[in-house]
Amino acid sequence: MGQSVPYSEIVWMKFEKEDYGTMSYKTSFNQEDFERVSLIRNRRRPLEDFAMPTLQPIRLDHKPISTKKYQDLQKALQWVPPIFHNFYTTLAHDGTACDLPED
Repeated sequence: MGQSVPYSEIVWMKFEKEDYGTMSYKTSFNQEDFERVSLIRNRRRPLEDFAMPTLQPIRLDHKPISTKKYQDLQKALQWVPPIFHNFYTTLAHDGTACDLPED
């Protein structure tokens, strides 16, 4: 039977690359040690056989951001490491685009 996890009481979650499939958590910031729980359901199956599913993109085209948001991002580039500048300067933008979520 699985371990019960008090998700609504968790204040700190930690996932480590070296400890794949395990979540460490605290239910109080004063708690000394993390509690651990395995997130892999079938414990009889070796970890090597576990494969992440291939995710499909939500959309194939890039949704443009508003020109105003694009301009704000360009002003903020002075604080962005140069290695990422190309991403921000090539963002699709449009004067009619809406930055609010669609209903």
